[in-house]
Amino acid sequence: MSEDYAEVIDMLDAFTVTDFEGHEPERLKLLASARKLVSRLETRHEKMFNIEFRNPTEYAAIRVCLDIGLWHQWKAVGGGEKTIEELVKLATKNIDVNLLRETDHWNPASMNLPSFLAKTSYREPLDPKNSNYVDTFPERLPFFDRCLSNQSYQDSFSGFMMEWSKYRISWPDFYDTTELVAGADLTSGAPLVVDIGGHHGHDILTFLKKHPDVPAGSLVIQDLEAVLSDAKLGTDKIKPMPHNFFEPQPIHGSRAYFLRGVFHDWSYEPSLQILKNIVPAMKKGYSKLLICDVVIPPTGASAYQAGMDLNMMSVVSAYERTKAQWRKLINDAGYKVIKIWMDPRGYEGVVEAELA
Repeated sequence: MSEDYAEVIDMLDAFTVTDFEGHEPERLKLLASARKLVSRLETRHEKMFNIEFRNPTEYAAIRVCLDIGLWHQWKAVGGGEKTIEELVKLATKNIDVNLLRETDHWNPASMNLPSFLAKTSYREPLDPKNSNYVDTFPERLPFFDRCLSNQSYQDSFSGFMMEWSKYRISWPDFYDTTELVAGADLTSGAPLVVDIGGHHGHDILTFLKKHPDVPAGSLVIQDLEAVLSDAKLGTDKIKPMPHNFFEPQPIHGSRAYFLRGVFHDWSYEPSLQILKNIVPAMKKGYSKLLICDVVIPPTGASAYQAGMDLNMMSVVSAYERTKAQWRKLINDAGYKVIKIWMDPRGYEGVVEAELA
């Protein structure tokens, strides 16, 4: 970035409402210009995220904080910056600390979230069968079950996932897949990469685009049969395989087992089961576990990360994870973390692990 851009950013960051006391017309003009600037700078995927995810969940979060007395108590002590733990102490109701970390499917669930949390005494929702989503819709089905029960719901979700994948940075762009390929031994017939819960194949296709010379059948994509049936892979180098990741992994000795956007759909216990199902398939000292997902920093989480966290709580009774939470989950399942590779925006990371 040039120094000129840096100066402009510093100038914009310096403006506050107090700068315009007695100059309301000028404040409104600058505010309108700032909103136009945001609209011009946002990509269409960022616009989609704000409309579909961020805006509804921000309303829900504000409503919940009002219900638990947080706004009044926070203002009473000066309204300054607080840690999560300090905010929990200010709340007038007994709430789980993780509740405040949760920073055509989404909107109704978001609107229902304040009443659901009130009914459940502000306990952190962790059971997908007793979730805000189940409470929202008349079918009373968990999110994924409801999608599978109605093709239009599944199509809606799949369409969103395909569009969302265009916004997320391709994992081979920030993880060293070249070294992964160089260290692979395919003479035994074991695959190079198994993409577990890979949906319609966007991530395995981005890998193939970077490494087009891999042998036929050396890449495998796994998901439920109802999901894979709509995948359009267009190549014999990727083998589709119906598989439920809550069952033991049938492919042994792959160079890498890759999961993207899987674990934020599940709380600790189901996630632990998914990981333990892969352990017997791993070849110690050779196989890699690669998890691509949101990695929340200890402080300063982005609006994207906080919005995703809130939506996971609202829809599937799960959450995004911090580095510490990732390390605990992975270590508890029998692996050791080698490195966390962050994308350039700092939203997601590839957590690289091996058998302990």
